[in-house]
Amino acid sequence: MSDSNAASSALLDPLAVAREYLTPAGRRRVLRQPKVDLPRTELSIPHDLGYLAVRYWGDGQPILLIHGWASDQSDLFSYVPALAVSGYRVITMDLPAHGESSGDCASIDQLADGILTVARHFDPLKAIVGHSVGSAAATVAISKGLAVEKAVFLAPPESYENFARYFAAIKGLSPQQVDQMIEHLQAIGVRVNITTSDLASAFDLPGLIVHSIDDPITSVENSLVIAGKWVNSIFLPVSDLGHRGVLRDQNVITAVHDFISSK
Repeated sequence: MSDSNAASSALLDPLAVAREYLTPAGRRRVLRQPKVDLPRTELSIPHDLGYLAVRYWGDGQPILLIHGWASDQSDLFSYVPALAVSGYRVITMDLPAHGESSGDCASIDQLADGILTVARHFDPLKAIVGHSVGSAAATVAISKGLAVEKAVFLAPPESYENFARYFAAIKGLSPQQVDQMIEHLQAIGVRVNITTSDLASAFDLPGLIVHSIDDPITSVENSLVIAGKWVNSIFLPVSDLGHRGVLRDQNVITAVHDFISSK
């Protein structure tokens, strides 16, 4: 490390970076709606000391759609029409500390607990569809007893700790400071050593994992590891969609719909 980089790193506070890591910086209002000719119901479901913002369409078997970090439920709105028209009740939610839900910061476990709260309102679920960190939170929720028949992960991360270390390094922390940040997260009760593949290895339910091979945020190798341990899963590689293209691509939406609808 050069003298200038060392000086810059010395000015950084690992505790402050840890707080920033747990604080999503995304939108706090849902600004659009899906294009579906069905009535929409909006709910505020009590959770912890606050609430979770939920919307749903249709009245059939429930499917819960989970957005990623620093985003909101509108990320999955492109999936609503095809699923709702097929007769499902399609549910979107803002995770804790995201979108219109209450809270300012959240760990993966806290995101998962939010999923469990909403899922119990519609229990049992036909399927859950998660994108990116939302997939990791869904994995934790399933490991905690979420009642669901099928799971779909779009561009899932494999290791929460690796994600945290990457974030800290991008912020400019030195290797020693990164370790300090991880230690601080653990000291305040954040379970850092969560590995999606290890949790998924215990799953009996069918799964579909979709990942674009050019994803610059979450490498496709993450999904390959998860699929290798999740015995009852299908891995669907796609291309030229980056990290967020899987949220809008009609071929991916059709594949997800067909997987959920299959016997």
